[in-house]
Amino acid sequence: MNMKYIINRKKGVIPFTIEKIAAAIEKALMATKICDAPQENAGELAKTLAAEVEAMLATTAENLPTVEDVQDCAEKVLIRHNLPEAAKAYILYRKKHQLMRESSATLN
Repeated sequence: MNMKYIINRKKGVIPFTIEKIAAAIEKALMATKICDAPQENAGELAKTLAAEVEAMLATTAENLPTVEDVQDCAEKVLIRHNLPEAAKAYILYRKKHQLMRESSATLN
């Protein structure tokens, strides 16, 4: 399935970009040194996992998925593929950025 849109944090509808999901997954794989040949293997695995995230969203989302839904699915896919270290790196990255958003909102 080719998902077209998701809902961002500001409740706007934006185009779904599978490349962004693949890039985030690749960063988690690279951070944990999961793949032997960093860029090639991590990139290919990330694309495969991102396609699985998209397929999962297509079967579970009744409405347009949110950014959080997409990220939750990415975590599930990493865990399903026995990549707990990458899942942890992904979760920690999400938490760090959540705290940064909250801190920025407090300052404004």
